Amino acid sequence: MIVLGIETSTAVCSAALFDELTGRYAETSISEKNLHAEKLVSIIDHLVQDSDRTRDAIGGIAVSIGPGSFTGLRIGLSVAKGLAFALDVPLTAVSTLYALAYKAFAMSGENDLLVVSALDARRDEVYADIFVFGNGKVVQREIPAFEEAVSVSRFLAHLESVVVTYSGTPLVLIGDGVEKLQQAIIQLRTVQNQQQGAVEMRVLPTSTRYPSAWSVAQVGAGQLRRGEVSRIETLEPKYVKEFVPGPTGMRSPETKNI
Repeated sequence: MIVLGIETSTAVCSAALFDELTGRYAETSISEKNLHAEKLVSIIDHLVQDSDRTRDAIGGIAVSIGPGSFTGLRIGLSVAKGLAFALDVPLTAVSTLYALAYKAFAMSGENDLLVVSALDARRDEVYADIFVFGNGKVVQREIPAFEEAVSVSRFLAHLESVVVTYSGTPLVLIGDGVEKLQQAIIQLRTVQNQQQGAVEMRVLPTSTRYPSAWSVAQVGAGQLRRGEVSRIETLEPKYVKEFVPGPTGMRSPETKNI
């Protein structure tokens, strides 16, 4: 099956085609703000044409569901729903944090890995989660799984305990929220240096900080195989943070969702 992945949760708008049979993918992206609505459909059409296919070749659609830009998520979801309905193919919603973690895992070359996905939630908070990969696949989402923006200090406390539990497993941090965790990283390294079998830890470069449509497509392909299909009529981003007044009393259009 060929899966179309759509990722619009950040300033980077991307689409990808993933062929499950060959394991190959093709991706197109733009990194200009406020152009998602204008460019997404044309990006998908060019992607399909450049792959010498037609839209009818698409067997399923995976869309990033958040957290991310309120406007971006709505645009991506609207296009995904429209295409799924028009092509009569299944649609699956992919956690942006999971797709980001899968991207880090795929780039790592490791079989066993801890991945922290962190996106900036403004103020002293992040949207973050920890994923445990084993034997080349995700084996669990570390508990507790944060379903809302979390303070850096609270996430740090949880991360410290996870590092101890999985001592010896490499740890990778990815996402634009990692910058807020820099102090956490320093503290964790201090803890590790005091323990035998310290965890190897690295932060992926800023060039890889944003989610990618190819990882959304690959995660989505697995979900579709397992029958995790979303209902087009009811699928919506799950809002976990209310709009808050800005400096001038206006409500911010960039509140993030999950």
